[in-house]
Amino acid sequence: MARSLKKIRDGSATEGIGALGRTAVEKSLVKYVYDITGSTTTISGVDANGNTLAYITSGDQIVEVFVNGVKQVEGVSNDYQALTGNSIVFTSAVAVGDVVEVQVYQPMQGILSSDDNGNIGISTDNPNKELTVNGNAHVGRNSSSIPNTSLASNLDFLQVGASTFIQAGADAQAFIKSNHYWNGSGTSYVNTSYGSTTVRLNENNDGKFQIETAPASGTGTLPRLIINNAGVVTKPYQPSFQAHKTSHLAISGPGQVEAGDWSTSYVSGGHNTGGHFNTTTGRFTAPIAGRYKFDANVMHGITSGDYQIWICVNGNQSNMIRSNSMQSTGGNWKQTTVTVLLNLQANDYISIFVRSSASETYAMYGSTTAAFTTCNGYLLG
Repeated sequence: MARSLKKIRDGSATEGIGALGRTAVEKSLVKYVYDITGSTTTISGVDANGNTLAYITSGDQIVEVFVNGVKQVEGVSNDYQALTGNSIVFTSAVAVGDVVEVQVYQPMQGILSSDDNGNIGISTDNPNKELTVNGNAHVGRNSSSIPNTSLASNLDFLQVGASTFIQAGADAQAFIKSNHYWNGSGTSYVNTSYGSTTVRLNENNDGKFQIETAPASGTGTLPRLIINNAGVVTKPYQPSFQAHKTSHLAISGPGQVEAGDWSTSYVSGGHNTGGHFNTTTGRFTAPIAGRYKFDANVMHGITSGDYQIWICVNGNQSNMIRSNSMQSTGGNWKQTTVTVLLNLQANDYISIFVRSSASETYAMYGSTTAAFTTCNGYLLG
């Protein structure tokens, strides 16, 4: 339905939207065109352009009717009447082949307004900013009022309202949908979603701000990053683990052995956030690409040969981080540590190897009830 926004006085278009004053735009013009295919005294329903005739019957609306380009006179004793809001009734029937055009000028109060300060309002009579919109606004070259991912990627537009859609850049494919909520009891949050992904920015009444995302399965959102009112940042779902060896590891002769049999539950503070550390194999698998830190603190007996602790990536024993201990004297038990900082790709794994040039009865000392040998790791970012 084509609308022409004009100021209308006494049924004539006297000036355009460029001369906005306090009530500069008062009426909208809507045209309906009917090609008459049968003699009739009543015009109603859908016109030749697919628009359904409608007008208001109260107020100062203006309905003008033209037959074959000739303006008709309204009135019960004249050419036509417009009383029902959805039909035009002619005094004499229009004939086959006639073209009837109905022009409806409807009041626009509350649609577009301005005040003495130069503020413009859309769907409000009380604008308090340079532009105040009460409802949804759509800006851009796309003809659709609700953008979606099937639209051409070269359209830049912004829609603001109950839902906010943003596409930026000639090749942008992502749309952001935002909703702001207040739960009435001290929590304010904004939901942002694209497809099945939801991100929530949540501000609690205790001064804590957190970013939440939806889990891979299930419903709701989980706090992924929290900033308290002292500025302390925590990430409760950051991949990390703390484990201890639960059994002894022996080496029967020269060689190396990958260390398995660990526990993440006995030690106070032991954990396996994200479940990426396998306690059976002793392998930590990187869930995403990033920089990771790992530590191994190994208790072992007096060594018989060239004793080494290795931290290997994907079992690679040619390029590894190692720590060496050759202590054949002193107390019965020794401690060897190794620390690494590694860039890993998703699905790379880290594990600990013990290597010796001779047999070692206690290459690693383990216990189910004490943390003599430990390891830990976590994603830095």
